[in-house]
Amino acid sequence: MKLNLLTLLPLAAAAVQTALAATTPIRRDEWPHGPFKTEGNQVKNANGEPVIFVGTNWPGSGETTIPEGIEFRSIADIVSMMKYVGYNFVRHTYPIQMIDQIYENNGTDITVQHALLYALGEDNGTRIMEMINKNNPQITNSTTHLEVYSMIAEEEKKQGMLMHLDNHISRAIWCCSHDDGNAWFGDMDFDVSKWHRGHRYMAEWAKKHSNIVSMSLRNELRKSAVKPGLEYNWDTWWGNVLEAAENIHAANPNLLITISGLDYDIDLCPHHPS
Repeated sequence: MKLNLLTLLPLAAAAVQTALAATTPIRRDEWPHGPFKTEGNQVKNANGEPVIFVGTNWPGSGETTIPEGIEFRSIADIVSMMKYVGYNFVRHTYPIQMIDQIYENNGTDITVQHALLYALGEDNGTRIMEMINKNNPQITNSTTHLEVYSMIAEEEKKQGMLMHLDNHISRAIWCCSHDDGNAWFGDMDFDVSKWHRGHRYMAEWAKKHSNIVSMSLRNELRKSAVKPGLEYNWDTWWGNVLEAAENIHAANPNLLITISGLDYDIDLCPHHPS
């Protein structure tokens, strides 16, 4: 799970600017002084001041589709611990499955309780829900996925931390491998149309929180062992990445967009791998 922001942001920003240069971001005077932009190898805020991301990862793309650890500590405690260590930027991983469930539920987000019971079964799901509620009384049986993400975003904002939304995977599982069905565009669980739909939804949702300054397109793209016949090359990569960046930028032009190269994000050389 790599986060190569300073390497990837200039390339991603160039793609967005080329595609939708006419869209005007909304400048904010208060912290974090967005929107951010790339300038050479730097990220700068709307005042032209360099911004240095000191980041960590908070996984939420596992089977429960819930940010992990809130059954053991309060959201405020977890954010405080990250702040104490010196982080100012948190990458939050999410699966496209989370947005698919909203559409399958007639546009209504599902509850944390439902997600836990679905992923863990009645006994374990009920037990974990009780643990979450004990440490986070504001999270009840009627609290939804994105309400939890909003609670976290607000706490991170309160403590001066930035939130980055990372589409980690499509089907909610621990990532990543060549044979998990989430590896490449069109893989068994990687429905490209739903991927685009998920980006648009989350980019629009991010408007509610000024400290959400960036989104990623996908984590660690790689060759599929499940569908080895898929066209694994830079032409396929570019077409999908550009469309995804356009979708996010059209929904929310205030977001920086990060991308993944090939081979688990270790290859950004424009060639056609065998």
